[in-house]
Amino acid sequence: MGRSPTTIIGYRKKLVPIKAALGHIQLEKLTAHHIDSWYAELLQAGKSDALVRHHHRIIAAALHQGKKWGWIDRDFRGLLSPPKVHKVQLSPRLGDRVWALIEQAQAA
Repeated sequence: MGRSPTTIIGYRKKLVPIKAALGHIQLEKLTAHHIDSWYAELLQAGKSDALVRHHHRIIAAALHQGKKWGWIDRDFRGLLSPPKVHKVQLSPRLGDRVWALIEQAQAA
């Protein structure tokens, strides 16, 4: 697979909530609506956009592999609506304050 053991452990941990939320649905009956609804539930529960996107990448990879192996006959990955990850902009002034604090600490 070409992944480090820690990466594999992380994926397995992220599979737990995916399986809990979607595992009861038969693969041939799974739809984009099921998955998008779960994404919305995660976001409403306060989970981060980045975490939901990570779950999305795992689900999309699984759907792709399922299509390749003939387990599903349709590929609806393009129909999914994962959230966009919003980058936090740090203020350059924050860096100035950090340096001022470091200088004060060194002078003390």
